[in-house]
Amino acid sequence: MPIEIVSEHPEPRLTGFCRGAGNALWSLTARAVRKRRFVLRAMLLAVLLAVVGGAVLLTNSYRSYAKLVDARLARGYLTSRGGIFAAPRMLRPGQKFSRDELAVVLRRTGYLETDSASEIWNGSFAVTSDAIEIRPANDGGYPEAVRLTFDRDGRIAEINGDGVTLDRFALEPEALTNDARMKEGARRPLAFKEIPTVLVQAITSIEDRRFFDHHGLDILGVA
Repeated sequence: MPIEIVSEHPEPRLTGFCRGAGNALWSLTARAVRKRRFVLRAMLLAVLLAVVGGAVLLTNSYRSYAKLVDARLARGYLTSRGGIFAAPRMLRPGQKFSRDELAVVLRRTGYLETDSASEIWNGSFAVTSDAIEIRPANDGGYPEAVRLTFDRDGRIAEINGDGVTLDRFALEPEALTNDARMKEGARRPLAFKEIPTVLVQAITSIEDRRFFDHHGLDILGVA
């Protein structure tokens, strides 16, 4: 009976050193993965915080500047004009000036008829039954409020500034090159077709040459 001899080779087994090296390598790989995940999460969190912070800052800045612009527009920022001015008018007690005449002069000189002073215009004034109270813009050392009373003859009876009697008070100079109606705020709105084409082209060429080519945001202009 034939006998078959088979030689068996046992599978190689990892020694203790190899198993330790494999475990150490796996531990290092897992640690690197955890570190990478931590770094990615930290970066995402930083980006998210930056976006939220930028949005909050932009919103607050927009609200702040919107209030500033609205306040300046309300005080006549766009209606102040440069040009040629007359000599300042000096007011003195006993001068021939009625209340209504002085109100006309104040409007023409650039004072707003309101209860609060203006930072853009020359100041403001308020008319009462027997007096006019002027509030200068307070940029030239003037008192905060100047009150002028009138007598029955249409003359200035007294000039009082912050509780002190004054012997004279100088108004701001009147602009000679401006239309008085501009300072009073009388304007007529124009339709776009009423504006000359040359004027439209001149403004857009200075401000935004590609005004008619984009939808409000010029990416090329910003870049």
